[in-house]
Amino acid sequence: MVEYKNNFSRQNPSESLEKKYTVLSLDGGGVRGIMTVEILAELEKKIRKDGHPDFKITDKVDCVIGTSAGGLLALMLAAGYSATELCEPSAIENKESSKSNTQKQVSIMEEIIFDTFQNPSGIIQNLEEESKYNQEGLRKQLREKLNKKLKKVSDDAKMSDLNKTGKKLRVLITAAEFKDRDGGPHITAKIFDSENEYDQDFKLMDIGCATSAAPTFFNIVKISQKLPGKIFQQLELIDGGVYANNPAGIGFAYAAMKVKSENVRVISIGTGYEDINMESKQGVVDKLKVYLETKIGKKFKILDNNIENKHSILDWYSGELLFNVIFDVQKYYALLLETFAKQMNDNYVRINPPLKQKTELDDVKQEENLKEWAIEYLNSENGKSNLEKAAKILMEIEDYNAKALKQLKQTANLLVYAECIDQQPSKEIREQIALFSKFINSKFSDPQIEIDESKLDQTQINIELNLISLIKSKNLVRKQPEDTISQDSTSQDQ
Repeated sequence: MVEYKNNFSRQNPSESLEKKYTVLSLDGGGVRGIMTVEILAELEKKIRKDGHPDFKITDKVDCVIGTSAGGLLALMLAAGYSATELCEPSAIENKESSKSNTQKQVSIMEEIIFDTFQNPSGIIQNLEEESKYNQEGLRKQLREKLNKKLKKVSDDAKMSDLNKTGKKLRVLITAAEFKDRDGGPHITAKIFDSENEYDQDFKLMDIGCATSAAPTFFNIVKISQKLPGKIFQQLELIDGGVYANNPAGIGFAYAAMKVKSENVRVISIGTGYEDINMESKQGVVDKLKVYLETKIGKKFKILDNNIENKHSILDWYSGELLFNVIFDVQKYYALLLETFAKQMNDNYVRINPPLKQKTELDDVKQEENLKEWAIEYLNSENGKSNLEKAAKILMEIEDYNAKALKQLKQTANLLVYAECIDQQPSKEIREQIALFSKFINSKFSDPQIEIDESKLDQTQINIELNLISLIKSKNLVRKQPEDTISQDSTSQDQ
């Protein structure tokens, strides 16, 4: 099978614009996605109060990336919904909650999440029905809500429709391609990308079902991908949370292909956290073990860590090993962001409220608690600080003149460095430099501004001192004339 990767229109970093590029990253978490919507709605509310009454989160975002519930939310935001709109009560339904069992008003996002965990399929061990739920409710909700917002009547909304909304918003949705080959399961990352030409024909509801297909909860989602030459390939997809429940690191990597990494801003919204103890750790492993055994149709044979007993992928299985592999992948993306946080000039914020009690992905009875926990966190000192930082990242206006000055200083350093190593510019480069110098002079020549030549000299001295230090540290010296070298050699011989 041919695997077509995204055709990145990567700019050369040296030619990338010095503009900020903001990534909104949305975690997976099933029903806990209710917390994400609450947080984003509060962020919109804060900015609207600060003088932007019609503000939507996507007004100031260049890229939105999501996994599972975060992927569903990303699709809704990209289609044109505001977080506030998704959070406001919009329908009356008879839904159970942790505090009541009466008719109540629910929001658009609650409708989607509630219907996702309807239609139970039966017991997981039933080989005819591999999952706990089917996705008919989710598919229905996505078709209705996305088609309505994108004004689709005769056919279902596709990825290409997101590019027709008038917003230059990149949409990335994580999923994982599941392949059973060579005696064991293989999982390969699949990122649905609104800028990838091979992803344009995917239906949005199929993408939503794929990113949400958590093992044991839902069956594998099978969809076809159109490739060049009228070729179609079948994809079998599961929840992207198996490798990137927090997709912020992936979002950062994609953004760094557009602009310099120092200009990337990342706002990462979580779905709540709890301490992972051995009991919950084993729960994760047991569910995946049951799923893989059911899918492959055979039992894992060896459950010890004796390397001499391990031959195939299935033989390598052990609860602790499998768990560590999955969660080490998650840690990798978190580490990626931590590594680049300083380079991003601290323009990274993670908003992730603590959970007061264990909440399963499908525990819809916790909806009211989840809202309360989110608001309680946002009213805490840490929550207020993070929300303020997120608002600043979104709304802060860049000083492009200051950035231009910074680049001019860097240019001065490069020119002096070239002079220090006797590197002469070609005629073409001299002409280009002269043209840019003329352009800069035309922009900044002001007869009312008196130039203090001593400041220029001092700046030049500082540049040269720094370069001399650099040259010495790198053992770079000017090439000496041959006769001087000969004289030095003669002196040394004597």
